[in-house]
Amino acid sequence: MAEYFKQAAKLRYGFTEKEALKLSLQYDNTNGVVMTQNWVKKVLRGLRKSHESLCLRNPEDTSLTRCKSFYRENVTKFFRNLRELMSRHNFTPNKI
Repeated sequence: MAEYFKQAAKLRYGFTEKEALKLSLQYDNTNGVVMTQNWVKKVLRGLRKSHESLCLRNPEDTSLTRCKSFYRENVTKFFRNLRELMSRHNFTPNKI
C-alpha cells in the first residue's frame, strides 16, 4: 500500500488521510478482510511510521493553479505572444 501511495504522489496525485483510509478499507474488503475503521487508522499510522517518506496530506492550492495554467487557451495565448515578440525583436537562439 505504501508503494502505491508513493507512486501516486510522484504522479502528482497524492492522497489525503481520509482518502487513504477509504482506499485501504476498500482494498481490504475486496480481499475478503473485514476491518473496522479504527483498526485501519492504526494500520495507516503504523505504515506512516515504518515509511517516513510516505506523505498523506491535503494537496496544495498551487498544484491546482499550475494545472489550470496549462489549459489550451492559456498555452495558445503564450505561444501567440512569444511569436509576436520573436518577430518584433528578432531574438537569436542564444538570447532566448
